[in-house]
Amino acid sequence: MTHLQQALEARRALQREPEDYVASASAQASALSLHQASGEACVFLWSTLVSAWYDPSEGGEKIVLTFLRHVVSVEGQNLDRIMAEIGEMRLHAIRVRNDGGDHTGHSETGKTLVTKITVERVDELPITIENPTGPET
Repeated sequence: MTHLQQALEARRALQREPEDYVASASAQASALSLHQASGEACVFLWSTLVSAWYDPSEGGEKIVLTFLRHVVSVEGQNLDRIMAEIGEMRLHAIRVRNDGGDHTGHSETGKTLVTKITVERVDELPITIENPTGPET
């Protein structure tokens, strides 16, 4: 096999690799289902979404979705691609990749990679109260 054929096969393999999310091209989704690598899954109604926040931090990206009673954190690479889908409620599902492979170069492919999903109940989160004016003197 020539070098060109090998490069073409590698490119085709990347194109066949599935994304870590499912979105509708036009119709809104009524719910978002989250699928862990272990097989555990949960579903949240889009009508209960309070806010969505995207953090492009060094070392990995994060999206935090706040629903009425839960906070969902999605970590991975190229997550900015699904923010528009979230904003228009067209996102049907997000899954954590279950292949156990090394994804260090994955961001170069431009595909979204979800490495971790965390779901926490709002009533179990610590409450932090900050005074923006500083301590009184």
